[in-house]
Amino acid sequence: QVKRITTHPAPDTAPQLSRDGKSLYFNSDRTGSTQVFQIPITGGVAEQITFHSEGSVLEDVHPKKNLLLLSGQRDHAGRRPYRLIEKPIDVTKDERILFNATGRNGRYSPDGKNILFVRGGAPTYRKGYQGSQAARIWKYNVKDKTFSEPVKDTSGCRYPLWAADGKSFYYVCARSGAFNIWQHHFGE
Repeated sequence: QVKRITTHPAPDTAPQLSRDGKSLYFNSDRTGSTQVFQIPITGGVAEQITFHSEGSVLEDVHPKKNLLLLSGQRDHAGRRPYRLIEKPIDVTKDERILFNATGRNGRYSPDGKNILFVRGGAPTYRKGYQGSQAARIWKYNVKDKTFSEPVKDTSGCRYPLWAADGKSFYYVCARSGAFNIWQHHFGE
């Protein structure tokens, strides 16, 4: 049965279920800039979680900790000013930028120890593009603060999504001439 959970004239997008299944986190520009809100899964009053003047976009919910993974502009100008940010769900606690490099489409691994994210990328409408502006998927080890590039393809890779076991991930890539879904197994 379909049930409406939010009721507001502003767009509410990109819902993510909380770990306990009792709440939804979502993006909304109901305050004038995109911020993250939380609402009970049964509906009710939405609580604002982020308050940064440049806005915050929900990317993922940490699988084990009370953290949200966000992207947002943070004191950087230029073409790709977006950074990946961790924000405690507790509104009284501050966010922290994970690393000083552009990133988007961030996804926690099932154990929360790694983050897949995208850097670069020509717009998706540039079908057939190959070159230095192709989107690339990177893996960030949260504990060691190290980076690796598990998939290298000049046609561009984007939108990573971990498999449930954490041993592989799915992503979109144009290596076949069109954007299709692929799977990468670690260790291959």
